[in-house]
Amino acid sequence: MLMLLPACAAAMRPCFSSCSERSAPVLPATPGPPTVRAVVERCRGLNGDDDACEFVARFGPEHCSQAVPCDRLVVLFALSAEECGGYGRVLRDYAAEGYVAACVSLFESSDAGTLLPYVELADRVDRALLALTASDAVRGRWTGRFLFLSGAGPGATAPMVAMMRTDVDDAAHWRGAEATAACFLDGFYDLAAADVALGEGSRGIPCTFPLSHGDLLGRYYERAPGAHDCEGGRCPCGEEHAASIDVDSIVGGDASAMTVTDFKLIECGSELDRCTGDVAPAAPIHAFCEAIDAVPGRRCVSGALPRVEHASCMSRAVEPCLAYFAEVTRRGGAR
Repeated sequence: MLMLLPACAAAMRPCFSSCSERSAPVLPATPGPPTVRAVVERCRGLNGDDDACEFVARFGPEHCSQAVPCDRLVVLFALSAEECGGYGRVLRDYAAEGYVAACVSLFESSDAGTLLPYVELADRVDRALLALTASDAVRGRWTGRFLFLSGAGPGATAPMVAMMRTDVDDAAHWRGAEATAACFLDGFYDLAAADVALGEGSRGIPCTFPLSHGDLLGRYYERAPGAHDCEGGRCPCGEEHAASIDVDSIVGGDASAMTVTDFKLIECGSELDRCTGDVAPAAPIHAFCEAIDAVPGRRCVSGALPRVEHASCMSRAVEPCLAYFAEVTRRGGAR
């Protein structure tokens, strides 16, 4: 069930559960195009957690109206509603270019999504995407021709793991009628490589901010490892490491199983200091892209924003993702 909520006038970012008054689904947003906000109740109870999924969508009436819907929907994945709240400018940028632009959050709270292996989030990814694409506000303004996916960090990892390790993407709501493409930023596709990068850190000091070694691996253990330690069995290189680490590491997986056919995978921060600026190692991202591109019927283009911090990757990657989606659109012959 979808529950539509109004905006809180004084809020600096989208609010969801804190708003109790009901109103029309399409609401004025200042500044920028109209906004639709909704809670996806069917996510409650998944993973033993009472958090719902949520989405916020924006569109320009001059581009995407009920009378003349637009061809392109872009969906940004985020772990929490708070993260989606920080993507307002990104959504406005996409909406200004003629997209229905949406951010999907897999949890309401900011910490719930950090406690579970990515593969266990597949049903949340799927139900949230279904609710978004089936909503009257989006469906009435989107022709269904082109579906574009995006996300950064965990938001680039959870949907990729869902596609690689489960069959949720076999459903029709994972496909655009003419093309489905993704522009993912700084995803964690090889946890052993990320473990080494964050666990050793600069000068042998484990990373603490913005993502610590323990934060990276905490979702796989009851007690997160404090430092890179192969002997303790709680890191990917240890013989007794959690099996879900291997499932979530998808570099060597079968890319032909994925519904998405076109990818751009962008790394951020590789020329910045490790830990503070560079969080997700670049090499696995490029290697994964090469492996996808080698599969018949799949394409992948590597990208790099080496001087952009991990935390700023989404906002700074709008231009390269827009350019990539425009190229896919031209190939598909969109209006």
